[in-house]
Order: sequence, then C-alpha cells, then structure tokens
Amino acid sequence: MNTPFLVGIDLGTSSLKVVLCDESGRVVSSAAADYPIYAPTPGVAEQDPADWWAALRTALAQALSGCGRRGDSLAAIGLSGQMHGIVPLDQSGQALRRAIIWADQRGVAELDVIEQRVDRATLIAHTGSRASVGFSAPKILWLRRHEPEVFARCARLLLPKDYLALRLTGEFATEPTDASATLLFDLARRDWSPLLLERLEIASELLAPVRPTLSQAGTLTHAAAADLGLPPGIPVVIGAGDTPAQATAYGGLRPGVTLATISSGGQLFAAADQPIVDPAGRVHTLCHVLPDRWYLLGAMQAAGLALRWFRDLFGSATEDQLHLSYEQLTAEGGQVPAGADGLIFLPYLLGERTPHMDNDARAVFFGLTLRHNRAALVRAVMEGVAFAFRDGLEIFAELGLQTNELRLGGGGSRSALWRSICADVFNISVTLTNADHGAALGAALIAGASIGHFGDLAAVSATVVQAVETVEPHPERAARYAEQYAVFRSLYPSLREQFHALGKILK
Repeated sequence: MNTPFLVGIDLGTSSLKVVLCDESGRVVSSAAADYPIYAPTPGVAEQDPADWWAALRTALAQALSGCGRRGDSLAAIGLSGQMHGIVPLDQSGQALRRAIIWADQRGVAELDVIEQRVDRATLIAHTGSRASVGFSAPKILWLRRHEPEVFARCARLLLPKDYLALRLTGEFATEPTDASATLLFDLARRDWSPLLLERLEIASELLAPVRPTLSQAGTLTHAAAADLGLPPGIPVVIGAGDTPAQATAYGGLRPGVTLATISSGGQLFAAADQPIVDPAGRVHTLCHVLPDRWYLLGAMQAAGLALRWFRDLFGSATEDQLHLSYEQLTAEGGQVPAGADGLIFLPYLLGERTPHMDNDARAVFFGLTLRHNRAALVRAVMEGVAFAFRDGLEIFAELGLQTNELRLGGGGSRSALWRSICADVFNISVTLTNADHGAALGAALIAGASIGHFGDLAAVSATVVQAVETVEPHPERAARYAEQYAVFRSLYPSLREQFHALGKILK
C-alpha cells in the first residue's frame, strides 16, 4: 500500500483525464472532468485555462479517492495534452484571453502570409509539415493581426499542457513533441527555428525554452500543492503532446509498429529513427518522446465522426429510440458483402488532411443505385474510412517505413466489422490491444522514466500493451477491396477542381 504512484494528466479537447499507475505501469485508478469549448461564431474554438485547472482539481481528487490513496503517495506527475493551441500570457503569467485551441479556423488568411514568407519546400524541410490552419503559427499571426492590444501585452505564448506545467511549477518550459507541431520548430535541431521566427517576425522570447521530453519542468509549488491538496515538491515532468503520449501507451515507440486510431478523426502513426520527411507534405513528421525518435503522422479529419454523422442523419429507429446504436447500425452493414455492392464513400466531411491537405475537399457517395439501402451506405462509410487510412499507409511505404505490426485503437476499433474491414483493405493482419487509457497513461509512463522508475521507456511501453485479438485478411475480400481502392484513389483527383469551384461559391 505504500508503493508510490505515478500520475498521468491528459488535457484533452473536451475533458481532462487523470490516471494513477503503479510501478509496473498498471492503471489503478482514473477519473475525468469535462469543460466547454467556446464557439460563439463559426470557426472560433476557444477554452478558458481556468476551466482546465478546475478540471484538474476535480479529476485528481476523484482519482485519488477511487483507490483510497492520499496525495503523499505520488512519486511524479507527467503531462500530456491537446496540441497546436496557444495560451497568451502577460508578464506575471496570467492568461490575457481564452486559449485558442487546435480546432480554431480563423487563421486561414494567415496561411497565405506564411507561404509568401516561407516557400513550401523550405517550410516542409524545416518543420516536416505543410502550412495548415490547425497549427499554432497561423493562430499567433491571427492574434497579432486581429487583437494587437492583446498581442502587445503578451510576454509568453504557451502550448496548453505547458500552461498546466506553469501552474504546477511556476516554470516556463516546453519540449520537442509539442513544439514540433507549431510550424515554428526545426525538426533536425529539435529546437525553435531561427529562420522561421525571423521570416514570420515572431520574437523567440515569446516562446518557452525547449527541454527534453523526459526532463522535469520543476517541482510542485506550495501554492499549487495547497490548491490541489498535495504535498509540495513532487516532481512534475514536462511530458508530451497527446499524440506521441498516446503512442507511448500503445507501444508505439519502436519503428515497425504502426498505430491506426479510429476516433472522431483518424490518425496513422509510425515511429522512425530519423526525421523522414515527405517532400509533398502529405503526412506530418514530428518529434517523438525519445531524443533519437521521430514519427510520421497521417491525419484524417473524419473517421468515427463519419459514422456518427451518418447515424445521426439516417439512423432513426423508433419514437422511443431516436437513433440506432452503433452496434445495431454496423450489424446492418455486416449483412452487405465486401465492397458495398459497388458503392464508394469519400469521407471528407471536414475537408481532408492526409493525403490531400485540402480544406475544400467534400464527402461523396459514388455509385449509388436503386438497389442500395441503408445497410450498404453504412458499410460504404466504414470502408471509405479504411480506404482513407490506406492512403496514409501507401505514403508510409513510399517513404520507406515498414509496417511489421498494425495496431488498432480508438472507439471505432471496438467494432468487429470495422476491424475486419481494415484487415481486408490494408491486406495485413491488424491487432486490437487492451490499451484504453491513451495519452494519460503515456504521460504517467514518461514521468516514471524521467525519475528513473523505468530503465527503458521503450521496453515498458511494449510490455504494458497486450494483444487482445488479431484479425487476418481474407484473400477474396482483400482482392475485391484492392480493385475498389483503385477507384477510390481516382475520385479525389477527378473532383478536385469541382470541390474548389464549389468552395469559392460558398465563401
């Protein structure tokens, strides 16, 4: 009972999650607390840092209560959180306004400014990514242009999880995994890029010093300790962005393991031992948790969200049941043969990142006939998401990344039908694991490695996750999907001009 616990904190988009784990990495307690996104007008997505702190206070107390432990049983605190956001602070470290989070779309015009000052090839070579409205740099430029009085008072711009580190320790700090997702970071140097800061006229003093991911931001201050009901002096490890932290919890620290996460969006993740960059910018290359690791990320805007959209729009059941459950809906889809009777779905409900990087891309049902029913559309939606993942896998292979094992995660992975579709579409075996605490567990494991609790983080990461099920591809279905995937790949290039023309009409 006296064994100290590791704390993992994940500052998510809709809630903050806390996990407590023991010396083996086993989760013994967890809790979460929600907070709102402020979106008064289309394109705006903000959160109040005070809400984050209140959620931390609540979730931490619940997690401790859940295992009957007190704050003096904590060995270290690790942090993870949503990436790409900015928290403007004044000289005293107080927030000047709400945080602008990753989902905010107001920096679209600033993308032109970035590409005028930094040509695309140079930007990709330095940062591993093309300019996208989701990154931090467009948000900083938007703030400077549209709220000059706030920007003039701004002494620091922190990423979301780094704001929590400041509140916990009183120290300004960041680390490579989060910083490399800002469009202001030099991948190879693992530090802020003097070239990009100069061209975009952003003072380096606004950004937090970069420390290694496994380093400590500081120790828990007396003020923070009193507020959270903890003893002061607990080491606070700066941690990682939510994507690499989740990969750490899923065993994704070593090359050869590819992670496919079917959540609201879709993420395809693969570690690399060198900064492999796609010259076309179809996938992102970012810093991983270990100092000799990077990762490639394929990002799909609508994965599980596509099925939810379909269910909410077309999945009506009875007066007593507003919508069919996902289990009922996918059971219908499971009655349709592979290929959905020739129906193909482009899942670009929110535009698309990988591989097209096109905000004007749109969703399409292609091949509809009178014989198609709701069940066929359900299956087509699920297959379309799998095809979108395969786009990313094809790019990974083109860049020389080998997939020895593909692990599925996220809510969509709980569907047996979706697991089977993925195995057949990818034509490789896919593994479902027992990992269900994601980035918060990753943060706790990183904290344990930082204080010497774990000698080899990669080894611990690999052993914490256990395979629950492996699905092998079916040769006949895989052959059918290969034919339809070729049609899927041809649709976006054929429709690109029309997507853009429609986008101009709607703007």
